[in-house]
Amino acid sequence: MEQNKLLIARGLIIGGIGISLNYWLSTIPFSEIIDFSINTQFAFSKQKIWFHLFRELSGDLASFFVFGIVFFGKASWRTIQTWRICFAIMFGVYAPFWLSAPFLTKFSVPESFSELAYLGIALPFSIGLLISKKEFQSKIIQYDFTELS
Repeated sequence: MEQNKLLIARGLIIGGIGISLNYWLSTIPFSEIIDFSINTQFAFSKQKIWFHLFRELSGDLASFFVFGIVFFGKASWRTIQTWRICFAIMFGVYAPFWLSAPFLTKFSVPESFSELAYLGIALPFSIGLLISKKEFQSKIIQYDFTELS
C-alpha cells in the first residue's frame, strides 16, 4: 500500500512540475508586451520582471531537482530527514502563495488565472509529500534482482 502511495506521489510531483514549467513559459510573452513607458516611475520594471522570472525559475528548478532525487532516487535516500528537507523547500517556495492568498491580500496574486496556476502547482507537491510520509519513515526494503536474470 505504501508503495502505491509513493507512486501516486511521484505522479503528482511530475504533474506539478509540468504545470509549473507551463506556467513559467506562459509568463515569458506576457513580460514582453507590458509597456512601462506610461509612467517613468517604472523605468526599471521590465528588467525587474525578467530578474524575478529567472529567479523564480532557478528556485523552481532547484526544488524540482531535490524532489526528483529524493522521490525517484534510491529508497535509502527517503528518510525522515529528507522528507523534512523537502517540506522546508516546499514551504519556502510556496509560502508566499499560501500566506498571501488568505491572510495578506495586498500581496496576493493579482488575477484569478495566476491564483489557479499556483494552486495547480502547489497542491500536487503538497499532497504528494503528505501522502508519502510513511514511505520515508519505513524500513528500507532490499530487493534481490538476481532471481530475475
